[in-house]
Amino acid sequence: MDVGKGEHHVIGLSSEGTRVHDAVPPNTEAGQREVFDRLAQRGQVLVVVDHP
Repeated sequence: MDVGKGEHHVIGLSSEGTRVHDAVPPNTEAGQREVFDRLAQRGQVLVVVDHP
């Protein structure tokens, strides 16, 4: 997850390295939770945040 002031960007990879998600989520907690909940349906989620 790349965190920005105006928007964030989430890329989701499977355990095999296949890209399964690549989008700008809504800039709200609920919107981001929805993205992570959807990814969690595929299995365990590890979140790495790029925040300088």
